[in-house]
Amino acid sequence: CIGMAGITMFAFAHGDPRRFTHSYDHRGRLCGIDAGVEHKPLIYWCGAGSVGEDGMPSSLDVKFPTCVSACPVDTSAKMVCLGVEQVQIEALGERPFRTTKMEVMQGSAQQLSYPTKEWAGR
Repeated sequence: CIGMAGITMFAFAHGDPRRFTHSYDHRGRLCGIDAGVEHKPLIYWCGAGSVGEDGMPSSLDVKFPTCVSACPVDTSAKMVCLGVEQVQIEALGERPFRTTKMEVMQGSAQQLSYPTKEWAGR
């Protein structure tokens, strides 16, 4: 019990407890805290897969969340979402001096929102 208290005191003195109460976006920024997202305390997961007639996606892209200032309540908001990565691999040269060139590209894309609600203040 005393050991746990010591660890907790050390963590609060040398860490940031907001890491437990806030989420991170796909760029590693703490929503509502870090520069560029200080006014965006909420997390939003973009849709993935097909979209139903009601505007709800069949699945969510949980790998690449984004920080938002408010939860979208309908399908009219344009959300900037991270696009699917594309990888190109090219082998160059002759043996024994063969090298491999790998290029990874990823961009952002706009998609319409789906209705959401705040949960647990985040």
